[in-house]
Amino acid sequence: GRSPSIALRLVGTKEERGFETCQLTTRTWNIEFEGERPDTIHGDGVIGLFPILRDGGWICDQDSDPHGQYNEENTTIEGEFRYQSCSQAAASMKGHFGGTVKMVPGRSRKPSGQPFDATVAPFRLAIPEYLF
Repeated sequence: GRSPSIALRLVGTKEERGFETCQLTTRTWNIEFEGERPDTIHGDGVIGLFPILRDGGWICDQDSDPHGQYNEENTTIEGEFRYQSCSQAAASMKGHFGGTVKMVPGRSRKPSGQPFDATVAPFRLAIPEYLF
């Protein structure tokens, strides 16, 4: 299988964006391996998390981590929100991965603006010829 790493962070300033925080609510991934039918996967959050992005990091609390995976309460984790997305094994080891994440300004339970889709531009999946 594949395990691409996805990183999310806010860009621009609060004034340019029009919001201070935003929360990921759903994701749609488009995965295509050479010689196979494309696969579209849609679901809530990512790996059981609903990260709330803020400048410089993300907020880890009951809203973003409802299952307590991080054992953190009401804290900010510095840096990008990063996770590994896993997909099933494929006959071909080459393909593409991309899609969208639905974000809500503020929090999903208390939005401060209209939801929007953030695009994860398709990128190539391949195992390098040489591993060091």
